[in-house]
Amino acid sequence: AVYGVPSRTYGEEVAAAIRLAPGATASPEEILEFCRGRMADYKIPRYLHFVDGFPQTASGKIQKFKLRERARRDLAPDSSSPTAN
Repeated sequence: AVYGVPSRTYGEEVAAAIRLAPGATASPEEILEFCRGRMADYKIPRYLHFVDGFPQTASGKIQKFKLRERARRDLAPDSSSPTAN
């Protein structure tokens, strides 16, 4: 899931919550390298969070506002490097 997080400099920056398939492994660097060359630089997530599952509504939609709230708690605005939790 991709969502915006507050930024003092840009107003908002891109964050991504990633749930890996069972048995799969990936590092934040591998994810970022995969994104480079496939999308515009401004679309590449600055913050990455590995999650076990997504908060969902009763109908199964991802509740991005809850992901955004978690990011606000966990991230200091304008951190200098991508973060993986």
